[in-house]
Amino acid sequence: MANRQYQQMNPEENANYYQESCKLYLANVLLTCQLKELLNEKNELLDKIERLEKSQKRRTAEESNNGVQGGGSNSNFANDKKRIRRAASQIERNYRCPVANCEKSYGSENSLIQHVKIKHPEADIKQVISQINIQQNTNIQNDDQSQDYESSQQQKKQKNNEREEDDDEEEDEDEDDE
Repeated sequence: MANRQYQQMNPEENANYYQESCKLYLANVLLTCQLKELLNEKNELLDKIERLEKSQKRRTAEESNNGVQGGGSNSNFANDKKRIRRAASQIERNYRCPVANCEKSYGSENSLIQHVKIKHPEADIKQVISQINIQQNTNIQNDDQSQDYESSQQQKKQKNNEREEDDDEEEDEDEDDE
């Protein structure tokens, strides 16, 4: 019965169905090819990921072995240069603890603030910071005054040296005149 219906169809309609089926077949073939290409790319990417993970694990194992031998350093910092720290005797300790009966002094304001927070939690940190700033201002003024004093002393020495040279020259001239 289906044959009869197909035979009864108009020849133009038969051509349209045939063209449509050919188009669908070609589209299916193209999609199949694209799908195969995508699967191949996926497999290649998975292989790359696997290789990278293996190499990362190998590097991590090597770095951890090197870290254990080198004193347990963190692998993130293995390639970084070690920061050279000053010896305690080289640090100029201009920041003194403002808390009563505390004789500590530090080389930086942040170190002093950390000391106050840890050792003197009862102290008001804002007040301590203002005292540090006042202390710094007086230190700067004292430094300026000492620099002024030193420069004035140097100027005096220069003047004295110039006078002595002038006196020596005059004495030499007097001796030559005689």
